[in-house]
Amino acid sequence: MDLGEENYQKTLALLGERGFWVAGREGHGVVAEINNLRVRTIGFSFSGGNSVNNLDAIAVIIGKKQNEIIIVSAHMGGENHLAHRIPNTMEYFGDEKRGDVISFSHRCIDAGADLVLGHSPHVPRGFELYKNKLIVYSLGNFLFDYPGAGRNAHAPGYSLSIHLDEKGDFQSARIESYDLQFGVPVVDTSGRAYKMIQNLTLGNLKQTSLAFPGNGAVRKGN
Repeated sequence: MDLGEENYQKTLALLGERGFWVAGREGHGVVAEINNLRVRTIGFSFSGGNSVNNLDAIAVIIGKKQNEIIIVSAHMGGENHLAHRIPNTMEYFGDEKRGDVISFSHRCIDAGADLVLGHSPHVPRGFELYKNKLIVYSLGNFLFDYPGAGRNAHAPGYSLSIHLDEKGDFQSARIESYDLQFGVPVVDTSGRAYKMIQNLTLGNLKQTSLAFPGNGAVRKGN
């Protein structure tokens, strides 16, 4: 929405023409059939019909069906030099209400979501395992040409592979760390993003239910 409603609609149309299935910022999401399993992705944001600020509407929006995996993709959370830490309250960016990301994510899983993927802060945040479902509070930046992205000590990039079972329960994940150089991700053999997410998960979020044994691996903990 940074460029207005008209350009938002143009973006949806162009993505659709090129074969993408687009969840958008309202409605009950888009469905893909993967290995004979129904996988539905639902978009939320701080603006539009599916609002991260309207917790009471989440259950109706999700409306989980049998034999269905639900992924929530949520544009939520503040943006500043401390945004890698989650305050556990309503977050703002200027006068925009960006959601209480923990309350929102928990409510989504209570309503039937199997995986919550957050984005908006432009930096990695910690992970949480809630009712055996994974919450990724911020995917950070992977491709981003903002001139300061590569110089921000709190903004290494990463890619993420997640293994869920047929019930949508978390089994394991792998984080591949990257550095952003002029907006382009370059493999970071030091694993800075992995270590940062580990520290935020165990420190900021106090999540001993997840373990980080090394080499990018994430597993169930205690």
